[in-house]
Amino acid sequence: RSFGNLTEAFFQLTFCDLCWRNLSRFYTIHVEPNLHSGLADFVALPVNDDGRTICVIEFKYSKVRNAKGGVRSAGKPKVRATVTAADKRQVAAYAADVAAKYPGRTVEAYVAAIVGNRAYALRRGQ
Repeated sequence: RSFGNLTEAFFQLTFCDLCWRNLSRFYTIHVEPNLHSGLADFVALPVNDDGRTICVIEFKYSKVRNAKGGVRSAGKPKVRATVTAADKRQVAAYAADVAAKYPGRTVEAYVAAIVGNRAYALRRGQ
């Protein structure tokens, strides 16, 4: 279980590092900010109030053996990254907390589901 958590943290921090490097002129990146409904994985706030959207992203990692979609292709199981309704509700709650903190701003919520190093999905959380 802890290895899965470390792997999820690796993807989360790698993504955040890329955002810091490339988007820091436009966004302030918050990793695991404490919100009323829990700890969100990633929140990007625009540097100035110029109408840019606030983004909330929740990362979900699972191992290949726990993934669904099992048709074999070239000796490897075909996997599909899925986002559950519970994942969408979780990130929507985070987005609602951020929207309450910044009224009048547009907030978009996403779930990034990652399966091993073989599949990913990015889905809107609202």
